[in-house]
Amino acid sequence: MNQFCNFPNRKVTDSIKWNYYPEDVLPLWVADMDFLSAPEIIDALEKRVDHGIYGYPHLDDELKEIVVDWVS
Repeated sequence: MNQFCNFPNRKVTDSIKWNYYPEDVLPLWVADMDFLSAPEIIDALEKRVDHGIYGYPHLDDELKEIVVDWVS
């Protein structure tokens, strides 16, 4: 299933976007996601969390080039 077709109830996820204003206000001011993350992203995060060490990783040259290209 496409993750863009599933809209979880964000009012029970401590979301500022959906819990700050009254029901009659549509909170379009914040770019908060209202759909599930892609399974690949969840898997990558779970892998990192399972590692158990949250220090500063070495950034390889390919990632550095991607970041430089993106910000330039």
